Amino acid sequence: MIVIVGLGNPGQKYDKSRHNLGFVTIGATTNKLELELKKSKFTSTMYARGDDFELIAPLTYVNESGLAVAKVQQKHGVDINDIWVIHDDTEIPFGEVRVKRGGTSGGHNGIKSIDEAIGTDYWRIRVGVGRPENHEYDLADYVLAEFSAEESKLIPAIVDRVSDFLVQSIHNKELSAQTFNAKNEDK
Repeated sequence: MIVIVGLGNPGQKYDKSRHNLGFVTIGATTNKLELELKKSKFTSTMYARGDDFELIAPLTYVNESGLAVAKVQQKHGVDINDIWVIHDDTEIPFGEVRVKRGGTSGGHNGIKSIDEAIGTDYWRIRVGVGRPENHEYDLADYVLAEFSAEESKLIPAIVDRVSDFLVQSIHNKELSAQTFNAKNEDK
């Protein structure tokens, strides 16, 4: 089984924040696969299950994502190589997506939490949100803030491209390391 995790914070307050790109992508992917997210009684997640995969959105805050991921991994006996995590990344330009297995947290507290809970050799789908132009702006405030008006216009295309990529990867039952521009509407 493949477990695809979208990071984000629960609650309406965070719905449109940069930190919730993982949640939004899980929702779009669920819709494309014609599945429905349901609340798990056992793993602190919202989930949608296919024949050989499960999409999850942890209901813990981003900083505690590892708790939910570890529960799902244990429940299903999933190998770490079959865990794919989608998250925002401030080290990547806005709209660029980098897919790789393993690595460091790059300062992302949700990834740190998962690393501590299950190890580091899982797949990461890193969606670039860039950095604030004002270098004095607190990075935590930046990722918890909503996208700018200009960025907001591009988010639907980015989420659509990343969710298309996930649907195809689920059908192929594999990911490969790659980089692509999700803002580019030419698929």
